Amino acid sequence: MKKAVSLLLIFSLMLLAACGGSGGNGGNSAGGSGNQKDGGSTANQNSDVSQNSGGKTVELTVWVYDYLASDDNSPLVQAKKAFEDANPNIKINFQPTVYGTSSYRDKFITQVNGGAGPDVIISDVVWVPQLASMGTILPITDKAQGVVDQFHEGPLQTVTYKGELYGLPWEASPMAIYYNKDAFRAAGLDPDNPPKTWQELHDAAKALTGGGKYGFAYMGGWGGSFDWLPFLWQAGGELFDAEGKTALFNSPEAVESVNFLFGMVKEELIPPAALTWKSWDELNSAFGAGLIAMYQSGAWSMNSLNSANLSFDWGVFESPAGKQQATVLGGMDWVIGANTVDADAAYKWIEFITNKENMEVLSKFNRISARKDNTEQSIFSDPQMKVFIDSIKFAKARPSTPVWTEVDYNVLQPALLKIVHDDADVQQTMDEAVKQANELLSAN
Repeated sequence: MKKAVSLLLIFSLMLLAACGGSGGNGGNSAGGSGNQKDGGSTANQNSDVSQNSGGKTVELTVWVYDYLASDDNSPLVQAKKAFEDANPNIKINFQPTVYGTSSYRDKFITQVNGGAGPDVIISDVVWVPQLASMGTILPITDKAQGVVDQFHEGPLQTVTYKGELYGLPWEASPMAIYYNKDAFRAAGLDPDNPPKTWQELHDAAKALTGGGKYGFAYMGGWGGSFDWLPFLWQAGGELFDAEGKTALFNSPEAVESVNFLFGMVKEELIPPAALTWKSWDELNSAFGAGLIAMYQSGAWSMNSLNSANLSFDWGVFESPAGKQQATVLGGMDWVIGANTVDADAAYKWIEFITNKENMEVLSKFNRISARKDNTEQSIFSDPQMKVFIDSIKFAKARPSTPVWTEVDYNVLQPALLKIVHDDADVQQTMDEAVKQANELLSAN
């Protein structure tokens, strides 16, 4: 009898051990898949993991763009080490990952929907609403109440979906206009008084065009939708209504902005080669070679131009005003994966890396913090970088709808390509595009 009881006890202990040790994801299979809309039970479960860790080390897998953690001397890697020193019970394991829709975003979605995935990722600002709508990232509204007012409104919009906060903004990248000051002088323009209005921008582009050189350029291979957004907003237009249910980019303001930007193609103020360009490197190279005198880009082009040791004097000026001043906001956010082993530890990291003390991490990458106190970054001793910080105040985020990328890729870009390459009627083409967009919006 004693032997039977002993065997039963041993069997029970073995069964208990097997149940308690299943999975390396902290037991988050219940409610941890990407199908849960609000991620609520996952967050509660993860909080229990943190509270009941018993002093054990929590290991977090964190995806970062590969170029941000290329070696141990990376500013981001150094910040990670400082975090681990201050939080010895949390270990951060960076997983450098190549940026891209398929190589990064889609890979993350697939892993989370399979019950796995990293604890934290850096996300392109345009991906956050999509990830939130799929339930692949956790809301952090309650956790972030004490810090949310430290960030600019534009960057905060990029991490907000249906009234909930799904991450903390890290880097803000408004676009401005790079220009060749020597070319301005040669064309009889004042480089110390760059264009402030549409008319002045157009007149400058015309004066700068000639002799195989052109006044302006954009990334035409994709249709130019990203380059067009500042002009849409400057004209007083909008992509969607306030509820995000109806497309508005066939409005008179939108048509006016299309005619202004892409009209420069018809006037041959933009090089024909630009209609095939699909990268910032191509724009940077064309500018460096003197082929184009002006183009829109963000602070991300600064390193490339500085390292090229250009033979001419150049600068940056704020996006001009139509009816109002506006530009488009790019950048990076930090978000927490739905299957994280510990939501509290994950949040501790993203609050740390986005705090005031770590703004210099971004300065070393020549990037701008999304914080309101980013004027204290060392990079703003450079007057050209100051243009970008000043632009954050009127920079707008792309719509916080999960179908934005689909509208952009499958509707807007083909419409703009049709207008430029086929000389299609602008109003008719944008009317057709709005109908297609509304179908996508209504299905969301």
